[in-house]
Amino acid sequence: MSVQLEHASVVIVGAGPIGLTASCLLSQAGIKHILLEQNLGLHQWPQAHVVSARTMEILRAAGISEPAMRENATPLADMSYLGCWAHTLAKEPWGGFALLSPENADYLGQVMVTTPTPNANIPQNKLEKILHQHAQAAPLGDIRFGHQLQSHVQNGEGVIASIRNHEDDTSYEINADFLIACDGAGSAVRHQCGIEMHGPRNLQHWATVVLQADFRHLVKAHPGLLYWTYGPERTGLFIAYDIDDQWVYMHACEEGQEITDEQPEQWVRTAVGDDTPFKIVHTDRWSMSAQVAQHFRDGRIFLAGDAAHRFPPTGGMGMNTGMQDVFNLCWKIARIVNDDSALALLDSYEIERRPSVEKNCEQSRVNFEKMSQVEEAIGISSNVEKTRENLNLLDIDDTNSQQRRDRIQQSINAQRDHFFMLGMDLGVCYDGALIQTCPEDAPKNNWQASEYNPSTAAGNRLPHCWLQDGDTRLSTHDIVASVKLTLLTTSDGYQQWAQALADTGTDDIEIQAIGNAGLAPADDGWATLIGMKQHGALLIRPDRHIAFGTDHFSENTCKDIFRLLQNYRGENHE
Repeated sequence: MSVQLEHASVVIVGAGPIGLTASCLLSQAGIKHILLEQNLGLHQWPQAHVVSARTMEILRAAGISEPAMRENATPLADMSYLGCWAHTLAKEPWGGFALLSPENADYLGQVMVTTPTPNANIPQNKLEKILHQHAQAAPLGDIRFGHQLQSHVQNGEGVIASIRNHEDDTSYEINADFLIACDGAGSAVRHQCGIEMHGPRNLQHWATVVLQADFRHLVKAHPGLLYWTYGPERTGLFIAYDIDDQWVYMHACEEGQEITDEQPEQWVRTAVGDDTPFKIVHTDRWSMSAQVAQHFRDGRIFLAGDAAHRFPPTGGMGMNTGMQDVFNLCWKIARIVNDDSALALLDSYEIERRPSVEKNCEQSRVNFEKMSQVEEAIGISSNVEKTRENLNLLDIDDTNSQQRRDRIQQSINAQRDHFFMLGMDLGVCYDGALIQTCPEDAPKNNWQASEYNPSTAAGNRLPHCWLQDGDTRLSTHDIVASVKLTLLTTSDGYQQWAQALADTGTDDIEIQAIGNAGLAPADDGWATLIGMKQHGALLIRPDRHIAFGTDHFSENTCKDIFRLLQNYRGENHE
């Protein structure tokens, strides 16, 4: 029996990285909310670790300390190789994908100029601590560990959630305007809503072994993040969360395969290949999926992150795609809670997010399947004895083996889309009622897995370039409002646009002028990436996507903007 009834504008279910980021975004937008997590604390073990450039931008926009994230990230020197393939960890790799190589200099250079926040490698448990610290410090967020959503009902006015407090074994209800389900791949909220997942559920099965170990002396010639190791009857992957201290070994297994207490240590010892000490601190199992939810919304309930989609980890886009989900959603909810928009605004969430989610899911699946090319080059097959022979031959120092190792390296080089994902990450382009374009200029997603082409066409992410405000250097992303729309123009065009906004009486658009005084271009990035003409303007959404662009000021362009603004208010119009 419920003992109390509370009200909250928003309830978030799940205190993983997506739920915690949603909390930070809602607090920044001035929205009171409650975050429920059925577990008694944060994740203890590392899981996701690739924090993409776009996610770093989102966390920057949410006010998360970038220095704190960099302090917990893998040093660049320990990421010389993104992946290595070897017989064992103790043996010389047959080949590897080198991050810090002349061949990849152009890509790394592009990363540095297209985002204010290059990607980082941060174990999920460390990232969650940073996010939790920030979310907990915000006065608008009420974070409750050990509180489990048991059921919910909803009507046209909101969602009534029934909660169990495991600390004192009591129940209560929350009457919320909206509920965001960030409760992971096995989402209870999704199940309660009856929303199915579409796509392959079991691509591969793994046993995960978390290790406390120092393997630096084994990998010092090839320090990196991922190490695939192969034996005649084993396939495994080492993930170096911290080369000096924390590793995970993932062992491929069969569905339902029984695992004895002794096997994890045997697997790791064989894959390490020598007597280097290690300590097993945790074991688990998981299945790789490539699935997208049938719907991302049920009335006032929204799915985000793994609750809405499950990807193979090849490409590292699972958590990062979830971050874009809540970045798209939270400012829209904030507008409705603040009575700046009608409920119809939220129709855009799935319309905008689904195309990107499905492409990321498909690319992650393709990356996974393409990895078989490396195994074929190594000589892995279903024939155990043939595999043993092939592996032994690779360790012989002769011309034939060198030619085979060359073929292995060629197959590794072909995995570029697995390791370089700037296009997937920054090339997202939205379409729909919140994007104003002419029919012949409909948004085109310039998405390619590893290539990103900055664009100011409507729907695209606002290109980053550096601005100078006195002694302060800012990104174009830093001057965008968190709930309102932002009109970005030049100092020459400011007066005309400001007067036009004042004449309508709207307070829904903030205006920022870039010119010789105040905010000014810090380098040639503004001219080359934005290329705004003298009286041009870009209308930017809080999620840093471009809603509308024009190269001139006129009565008609003003009307276009104000008609578009009706869609942001959730108003029906002809």
